[in-house]
Amino acid sequence: MSRTHHTEDAPTLAAVHALFAEKEQQLRTRLVLTSLWAATMLTYLLGDVLRLMSGDQKPGQLFEGQPNAGWMWLLIACIMLIPILMIVCTPLLRPAFARNANIAVAIFLIGFNLIGLPYKGAYDNFLIAVSLMFNLLTMGIAWKWHPETI
Repeated sequence: MSRTHHTEDAPTLAAVHALFAEKEQQLRTRLVLTSLWAATMLTYLLGDVLRLMSGDQKPGQLFEGQPNAGWMWLLIACIMLIPILMIVCTPLLRPAFARNANIAVAIFLIGFNLIGLPYKGAYDNFLIAVSLMFNLLTMGIAWKWHPETI
């Protein structure tokens, strides 16, 4: 029994290499975006820790002299959860949806953080500026990402 090899049906080595290179680039983009969300989350946490340690904020008090409503803590938890959700969702979501979610969430957090400026401590303003840079990088990388090929 002879085997015939149909070269017109078999992908060329160059085509296979191009496919793997494209998939590798898509995975690299997801990894970079996920890493930027992790850096954003850690920057927020660093600001919270420094605010407490510096005495700029008293534990359990959001605004000086004002009582805290329980719903405010829930709102803060939801906002702080956003970068954590993006760490989990960026690698798991469908590529086009992940791209759009990264852009939309980065824009939201940029606006949210700009509304709160300026803060009491120079360290806080510096860390917000760093987080804004992470959000701008996230938005730019996601904007250039064209995942429709995966």
